[in-house]
Amino acid sequence: MANSQTDYTMMLLFNHSKIVKKVLQKEFKRLDIPFEAVSSSEIKPVGNPCKEKMKILKKRLAEYGIQVVEDPKEKLVAKIKEVIHQMVYSENNLPTTKNSVLLSEKLGYSYGYLSTIFSESTLISIENYIILKKIELVKLYLLRNDVSITETAFKLNYSSVGHLCNQFKKKTGLTPSEYQSIMSKRIAAFV
Repeated sequence: MANSQTDYTMMLLFNHSKIVKKVLQKEFKRLDIPFEAVSSSEIKPVGNPCKEKMKILKKRLAEYGIQVVEDPKEKLVAKIKEVIHQMVYSENNLPTTKNSVLLSEKLGYSYGYLSTIFSESTLISIENYIILKKIELVKLYLLRNDVSITETAFKLNYSSVGHLCNQFKKKTGLTPSEYQSIMSKRIAAFV
């Protein structure tokens, strides 16, 4: 006999940036603290809000999983990650400029300094972080199944499909087609 209850399980897709923006607007407004956006992950209170309000704000933001980064080196690491995210997830193809040059130009520091601060903080090199972010995007393309591996290699500025496949296998232990097959089976099992 079939179950008479309807399954109301929903798959949710959401825009992280939009959610964070709404949370920030709500919490700053609640505490009557005007602010301006400096970048997608950086805001600046307007004026000089009292320390007590800022302490309350940090606590409220933490309830949403939003961390206020105050250490200058950690701020720089967050900015490096933001620039890398913009590079990798850009709708356009990745820039042809070397990553080191692009990061230095965007952040105004030598690549050597950026690299040292980043690896001290994250225990991974900037180049390996970029590779991991690119592999994340390759996984998304493989799951969507609407972009060929050749197009993916081109979009992510790999020198060849073979280079992408070798890097993917090195980081995940699977070839792109093995990953796609396994994930398709897992998804089918839940549908």
